[in-house]
Amino acid sequence: MNTIFQRFAKRSSITLLILLLGACASPPERIVSEPTIGEVRKINEPSQVVRPIDIYRPSVQQLIKLVELQQKGINSCLRAQGSKQEWKIVDDSALLKKTIEVISKSEVTRSDLWGFFDVTNVEAFGYSGSPSEAGAASSGPLPEGVTQQQLAGCIKESSKDLPGQDLAIFLAGNGVLPGNGPPVAEKDSRYAAVVSSWKECMKIKGFDVEDPLTALRSSLEGNSTDRNQITKAVADIKCKIDTNLVGIGVAVQSAYDKEYIRAYESELNSYREQIDNYIRDDR
Repeated sequence: MNTIFQRFAKRSSITLLILLLGACASPPERIVSEPTIGEVRKINEPSQVVRPIDIYRPSVQQLIKLVELQQKGINSCLRAQGSKQEWKIVDDSALLKKTIEVISKSEVTRSDLWGFFDVTNVEAFGYSGSPSEAGAASSGPLPEGVTQQQLAGCIKESSKDLPGQDLAIFLAGNGVLPGNGPPVAEKDSRYAAVVSSWKECMKIKGFDVEDPLTALRSSLEGNSTDRNQITKAVADIKCKIDTNLVGIGVAVQSAYDKEYIRAYESELNSYREQIDNYIRDDR
């Protein structure tokens, strides 16, 4: 059985099975001072969420290209060692695009800051998410005559020019950015204030929860088809929209993003350049 793609499975309903390593990045350090925030926009759906850090992250199409190129490199390495079979990072090619889309979207729909924000599927599926996004994306079987050590060596060789020197699909998240990405603004007083309003709203609707992240985590521990978790998720989304929690969260987090970008500008430019060069070289 291949191991779980742990870095992203926690934030999305999809189960990503991959043969290899990939330890989770340690959480970024929290910033003590509070940066000045810009305009606070009303946000009612995930497509409205835009952050300064986004320009450094590869798009879905770029991620697909990165995975395809890395897979090409892995198999070239395996052939050089005598393998007549190919290995696939994601066994079902039809699932590759969906897998990457779900991972990328989960940065917003299951955020490390505001928690659950899957507006589209909430009334039908609650916190558990749509079954159409829950397909298992497994790596291909180990080619005949190839050891796991050989495969690991070829993956390492193919990723030497990638940031983090890991499987390309991991580049979908913020945690692989230099310094583990922007610090999460959960302790910021401006964000804490709107969380208090959200908490009061949830209490009025019959749910006594500490914060949005606790609401998401506690609900996923139970039965995913439980009607109560769907009712709770609907209330969660409604309270977030009524209090503009995500709008304020984005404004606050964007201020931390900007400070992070200033601090890591050189590393971020190199990070992006590595990605762009990997695609341009079309190995």
